[in-house]
Amino acid sequence: MLLEAGPEDKNFWIHIPLGYGRNIVNPDVNWCFESQPEEYCHGQKYFLPRGKVLGGTSSINGMVYVRGQVEDFDGWAQAGCHGWSYDDVLPYFIKCETNSRGASALHGGDGPLRVSDVGEETAINKAMLAAAQEIGIPFNPDINGRVQDGIGWHQASIGNGRRSSTATAYLKPVRNRPNLVVQPESLVRRVLFEGKRAVGVEYDRAGTRQEARAARCRHPVRWRLRLPADTGAVRYRQPRTTAGGWAYRWYTPCPASVKICRTISLSICAGASRTPAPSTTVRAAFAPWRRG
Repeated sequence: MLLEAGPEDKNFWIHIPLGYGRNIVNPDVNWCFESQPEEYCHGQKYFLPRGKVLGGTSSINGMVYVRGQVEDFDGWAQAGCHGWSYDDVLPYFIKCETNSRGASALHGGDGPLRVSDVGEETAINKAMLAAAQEIGIPFNPDINGRVQDGIGWHQASIGNGRRSSTATAYLKPVRNRPNLVVQPESLVRRVLFEGKRAVGVEYDRAGTRQEARAARCRHPVRWRLRLPADTGAVRYRQPRTTAGGWAYRWYTPCPASVKICRTISLSICAGASRTPAPSTTVRAAFAPWRRG
């Protein structure tokens, strides 16, 4: 059983890449979270869009396809998370994608997630790339390769002009399976226990409190409720918090605010473990350009 707090992903603007700008602030499909005032960012609050729809945030985000830093994966493995080094996870990255650049040693050609280059290489973008290289920033032809340093063209989770979300890539092809029940608009409130064993969840749907319990069934079509459910990066503690009365914050205050110069400031905020980092905000003031 898959429980989703939000609706089905039938909103037209979800599947049109341009609709990102519409749904990123749409409370019908977005939790529209906001941080607490950040002490080290001059008390600023950060807007944290999180998907409240089938497919989660992959149904409302900017679709920029970034796997992550190679050294991060290797660092996790070195810290004891065996099986999480870059070489360990690379086969799964390859398996998951159909890349418009074709299959290679680093990319897949027949996976469920569509990944493609973004739009036209405009003159202004080419000028930016050239300017970066003139000041010593190397061109990187693949930011999802083994090296992330440099500047280059990014890719997006888009295929044939439509968003490729976890719902369209993974869930849609298997919706007709007899052992899968997808129930939208069902907000999980807590995990149910028998002693120390998790046996189900309690959730709200259509104004009523309901339960879904794991059970071994003798029916010819056997199904089992999998626990725990994935509740997302921001809300992941909520069911466990409700069940056990844990106290928690959504993430800790950011550690730094770095001023670049008098007219340009860069605020850098990093989240705590498993919680997403707020957006990096760049503010710039430019003097009017005059010939001569």
